[in-house]
Amino acid sequence: MVRLSGKMKNVGKGFYGLFGPPPQGVIRFTVGEPDFDTPDPIKMAAITSLVKGDTHYIDSDGRLSLREAIAAKLKAENGIAADAKEVIVTIGGKEAIFDAVLALTDVGDEVIIPSPAWPSYDAMVAIAGGRPMPVKVRPDNYHPDIEAIKSAVSKRTKAIILNSPNNPTGAVFDRGEFKAIADLAIDHDFVVISDEIYEYMVYGGRKHVSIATLPDMRDRTVTVNGFSKAYAMTGWRIGYMHATGDLIGSMKLVHMHATTCAVSFGYDAALVGLKECRPHVDRMVKEYDRRRTMVRDGLNSIPGFKCPEPEGAFYAFVNVSALGMPTRDLAKHLFKEANVMIIPGADFTFGEGYMRFSYATAYDKCEEGIERIKKAVPKLKK
Repeated sequence: MVRLSGKMKNVGKGFYGLFGPPPQGVIRFTVGEPDFDTPDPIKMAAITSLVKGDTHYIDSDGRLSLREAIAAKLKAENGIAADAKEVIVTIGGKEAIFDAVLALTDVGDEVIIPSPAWPSYDAMVAIAGGRPMPVKVRPDNYHPDIEAIKSAVSKRTKAIILNSPNNPTGAVFDRGEFKAIADLAIDHDFVVISDEIYEYMVYGGRKHVSIATLPDMRDRTVTVNGFSKAYAMTGWRIGYMHATGDLIGSMKLVHMHATTCAVSFGYDAALVGLKECRPHVDRMVKEYDRRRTMVRDGLNSIPGFKCPEPEGAFYAFVNVSALGMPTRDLAKHLFKEANVMIIPGADFTFGEGYMRFSYATAYDKCEEGIERIKKAVPKLKK
């Protein structure tokens, strides 16, 4: 018998295996993936790179031209004083977070995670031998509960993982909340891993804040981002992270030994994305905003559904506790009766009683899916 690592016992499967392959005609509110195609200038740049023979190993940190462009972007858009030598190009933002967790976490170390949160955060900490410390967000707006975070800090706290705009809740944290968390990080000497993959997707006049810009936070923050969500490049697997000093040095070692380098012909493509494709991004975000309003209003018209205003990303986190049904059972009912797929809140820590709706699918499909749900909810067994 093969003996597996005991660490994997603490790694949950989450929502990935709940439904299986989607059947014909299903409307999926599950996938956190843009339904848009990658902009043509990005695709053409990749084709050109392939034709030129750009298919070999490159520097593990990433090609200098892209790292310089990322550093310039971080300075101009985020206000982070970044240098190319402090940037690593990774296989998606997911690898960047994993590299940071592995570099920071020893067996028994604690990592605070405001929750509900993306399930992979918990899994990464567990795989590293650490202890995930989920802390409930505020139920009124899904923002961080600063007092609860303060209570969770201990001598073993090594890091906190923040995600704003947030998956699964759609919350956008404000500067005051980041300042309070930054003060805790400084006072108790832990690192902030800031997942900013949805940074452009903010609505209603809200502003994205990078916590690394706050006083004394540049050297204790790992800023993670990538091209997957904003540029509709999920399959390209191009992400990046920024940090300084020994922190970035340790993550470079993890990255080098884990993956060698990101895909070579993706570099020129990502560079074109940064330099030429912001108008494409803005058009996609405008459409997400249009869907957001319709999805919020439509879900609130269904008895038993309560949908606060999504502030960012492309998710609505809907309170369905009034229906009195476990959310996995509700998801299965709606799958069977309405041919729609929704992530049950039970697949997120502290998420029971809620459902995550992704509106990264076409407007008309969102409309039709909500109409199907309206017809299916009255069929619930009381």
